[in-house]
Amino acid sequence: MNNPSFEIYVNNHLVSTAGITSEFGVVSVITQWVNSNVDSHKYLSINVSGLDSTTETYLTWCDRELIIGDEVTIKVTDGKNISTPIAKPKMSEKDLLASKISYFHKLKEELKDHL
Repeated sequence: MNNPSFEIYVNNHLVSTAGITSEFGVVSVITQWVNSNVDSHKYLSINVSGLDSTTETYLTWCDRELIIGDEVTIKVTDGKNISTPIAKPKMSEKDLLASKISYFHKLKEELKDHL
């Protein structure tokens, strides 16, 4: 069996075809609505992304806003004619450590009155 791919349509218009060509990976199609009382984020969107587990590369085919009335259709296909994704390679150990340290300092400042 070939890896499946997913044709994503918004209002009957093909937005992208997402799929992994290597042996191992993940593809996710997520529609989301957020109205946060914590940080005032408010949006309605669709995100099509994944991970090529063989190369440890993060992939994004679609990340766009939706509006009320949009019709989203997902068609499972045979893995051919995959759209070119935006690829983000795995973060280096050095960059990952720097990111964790930065986040640590941010949390330390945010939680200083609770420690």
